[in-house]
Amino acid sequence: MCIASFFLFHIFFLVGGRQVDGAIGSFSALEKITASSRVRRAQEEGNFTVLFDSGIRTGSDVIKAIAMGAQGVLGK
Repeated sequence: MCIASFFLFHIFFLVGGRQVDGAIGSFSALEKITASSRVRRAQEEGNFTVLFDSGIRTGSDVIKAIAMGAQGVLGK
């Protein structure tokens, strides 16, 4: 799992996470990140952007990620 910081946004991606026994799924991690009151407040103030780039296979995955608090979804 990785959270990389680049100026005023953060990209969350999970590389091979499901290949490791006991690793959490990317949507579970996104839910925990966006549940943080600090993250939500910073998003509302325009100081923090969450971009999601993991586990996207279909259009419904994009909608789910945005509904969970991602402000953008990256894909292939």
